[in-house]
Amino acid sequence: MPSQTEMIRARPVSNQLESRMSYTDMLPTEKHYRPRRTRRIGTGFFFVMAMMLAFTFSAPAWMLAGMVCTYVIFLGATREGAAAISKNQNAIELLNNGNLHDAAREFEQLSRTEVKQSAHAVYVFNRAVTYMLEGRLKKAMSLFNAVYHSRTFDRGPNGGYEPYLHAEMATCLGLMGMINEAKTHREYAKQTLHESEQFRLVFADSVIALRRRDPKAALWVMDQHWDTAFEQLRPPSFRGLMVLRAFALYQAGETGSQYEGLIRATKPTRPGEFDYLGIQWPDMKKFLKANRRYGGVPRV
Repeated sequence: MPSQTEMIRARPVSNQLESRMSYTDMLPTEKHYRPRRTRRIGTGFFFVMAMMLAFTFSAPAWMLAGMVCTYVIFLGATREGAAAISKNQNAIELLNNGNLHDAAREFEQLSRTEVKQSAHAVYVFNRAVTYMLEGRLKKAMSLFNAVYHSRTFDRGPNGGYEPYLHAEMATCLGLMGMINEAKTHREYAKQTLHESEQFRLVFADSVIALRRRDPKAALWVMDQHWDTAFEQLRPPSFRGLMVLRAFALYQAGETGSQYEGLIRATKPTRPGEFDYLGIQWPDMKKFLKANRRYGGVPRV
């Protein structure tokens, strides 16, 4: 009998979006945003086997030279992949430091130029995150969905990343007001995340609770994971979580010292950093617009 996780994995959770999003929103039209599964044999294994076959059949020198050239080409591709991974890490640093524009540009370039690399899905995923932070939620969702349908995160070189994908999909859908769909992806992530990483759902859980007009539930979730989220979440996510907490306190009528402390501490790293939270969330948009000069959270 299949386990609960296997049953969840087998369910095409994104198909239910078709009734709420057009086909062009479901998946990106750009081919470079559609990862595909790649299977590779290690270059060392390929080289050794080729050499063994060459000597077995007394291959001429030109054939051996060709095999060596092939190995060099494979080795060069491996080095190019390593360079791309380094660029990806640098882009992540840019994002963490509040430089969304340059980070998005780097992820975009990697998505376009590294389509044959096994890490291509990671670059598309990261580009989706930047689209979400830019407030282009439908575009972000289409890229997340493309990665999901490629199944490149459930096994292979990127195996194990799928829970993170579903956590981001839940957040994006929650911000779009698609609560039932967000909850489906959130449940998938919860079932597949290790216990020590359940804190990664705090943003999605907070958004879902607040979209359901339950600020106390959102505050409870944040209290359970606040310290770990501060240490482990990427800085843009934690700053957004601070805004969500201030909004939850405001909605709950708890505008005391904790609320005031969040106002003082929550400072955007760039103009409009938190706008993405309210793009398709009227209450949040009003909350941000009324007191933008205080860094995105209102003073009462």
